[in-house]
Amino acid sequence: MKMQKATTIDCKLYAEIIKDRQEWFIKKHHPQWNDITKYYHEEYFLSKIDNFYAFYEGKDLVAGCFIFFEDKYWQDNKRALYLHTFATTPSKKGLGKIAFGLIKEFAKDYDSIRIDCMGTNKKLIDIYKSYGFEIVGWDKYSGGDPACLMEYIL
Repeated sequence: MKMQKATTIDCKLYAEIIKDRQEWFIKKHHPQWNDITKYYHEEYFLSKIDNFYAFYEGKDLVAGCFIFFEDKYWQDNKRALYLHTFATTPSKKGLGKIAFGLIKEFAKDYDSIRIDCMGTNKKLIDIYKSYGFEIVGWDKYSGGDPACLMEYIL
């Protein structure tokens, strides 16, 4: 697998991964992303393309995420990277762990990697814990849903 800055074509392809992942969450009865495609779609990805990274296995886009250098939920002076909208194609297992290995390599000059997710999605929290993230706090999203704040110390 390789990690690279996303292209405009990746935005279209990633929108399909998000849609597939949304359907997977709904099918598995996980309270996550039920209406995600309303907010995260090709136009949104294009608007944030400077922070969008694509993960390829051969010629196939299999994962993506946004990497930011600041985040409104975290107000400290740590040198951290913030992951958002991290998703893999649901058709293959184990992609997230491989992609996260590449993100760790990318973040080697930082203190930590941070991510937030829906606090009610125990399955996703457990997945992030399996990558080495620890829960370090809770907040609320703008709609009032609980946000689980997690950090991986490098």
